[in-house]
Amino acid sequence: MAREPLTQNSNLHGRVAEIIPKKLFFCAFQNRPKSDRYTDYYNVDDEVHYDSFYSDFGPLNLSVLYRFCQNLTERLE
Repeated sequence: MAREPLTQNSNLHGRVAEIIPKKLFFCAFQNRPKSDRYTDYYNVDDEVHYDSFYSDFGPLNLSVLYRFCQNLTERLE
């Protein structure tokens, strides 16, 4: 079955960055796409959050980053 390339999706917002060749990509969508048998979309909106420190725009909380890395590793295995 021929599939439409990801970059043709009208829901895609911006460009696609290939992180691990043919395995992991980073991209932003206007709406949450649904995973299918060919593609697993990993949405982090509900798990990655920013806790400001004195109203600054510093780095993410390391515990949030650590949990994200654990979840991503599990998905890639």
